[in-house]
Amino acid sequence: MGFFSKLFGKPGNPWRDDDASEHAHSVMLSFPDDVSRWPDGAPRDLLELDDLLEAALEKSGAGWIDGHAVDGDSIEILILGKDADTIWDAIAPVLEPYPLPKNAFVLKRYGENDDAREERIDLHWEG
Repeated sequence: MGFFSKLFGKPGNPWRDDDASEHAHSVMLSFPDDVSRWPDGAPRDLLELDDLLEAALEKSGAGWIDGHAVDGDSIEILILGKDADTIWDAIAPVLEPYPLPKNAFVLKRYGENDDAREERIDLHWEG
């Protein structure tokens, strides 16, 4: 998404909304950081995966990628939106074709409070 698209708004764009508190749900994807140990057929370029995720989110209006982090031995992608299930429904088809590594998971979080409900989904499958 280009600068002007961000500035003037598209579906799921946080800059367009007046009340950011409406976007209290999140989905965090966590992958082992050693891409060389991923199974054959897994995405080798996380930037490409990021682009695919962003396109799916933009098309659905489910949310947006809020940031990335390297945390110890994992790479995390944080996605925000109004509903964690809707976010997951938008990005799952992007992930399904790939055999993903062990210890890869999604954490759906239903709110921003410390006691918000969370659901973990193991992403290690054969693709």
